[in-house]
Amino acid sequence: MESEKDYVILRKTITTLSTSFILAYLLAITGLVQQLTDGEELSYHTGNDMAGWFLVYLFYLGAVIAVYGNFVSVILDAIRKKWLPNMRWLFVFFHGILGLINGLFFQDTYLAYYGMAAAMLYACIDWWVERRIDREKSTKVLLIIPLILLLLSWSILEAISQSSAIH
Repeated sequence: MESEKDYVILRKTITTLSTSFILAYLLAITGLVQQLTDGEELSYHTGNDMAGWFLVYLFYLGAVIAVYGNFVSVILDAIRKKWLPNMRWLFVFFHGILGLINGLFFQDTYLAYYGMAAAMLYACIDWWVERRIDREKSTKVLLIIPLILLLLSWSILEAISQSSAIH
């Protein structure tokens, strides 16, 4: 790695993309799973609907994580490295606490919990990415697995929704 700045930029970029993809996928698929478990009939091209919602969530979450999440994370990372180098769990905890802020700002309890969970997921992924990069191991799996899940879900939902629309 050329410098500490390049290292942090690479780590935060991988973490932002991975966290955004995972959260967008979970939000996009949750409504459809609920629809299936309630016994409702799927609309035609449900896979396309899921992919569309995935993109909406991805752009929104990606922007929030890229701006707010990375800002908070870089500050917490600097504090952790300077004063609390062996307390990584505290880093994850403070990410969760600061993830609550969006929900508190908009006075929405669910948004606060989702923000906390997203921030803690971000911190855990960041921790994992840091360890992988330090050990000179690949981090591509974090970017590939969500894409595979998205494509697999899309194709299954397309197949199910087309067959249910025919009957």
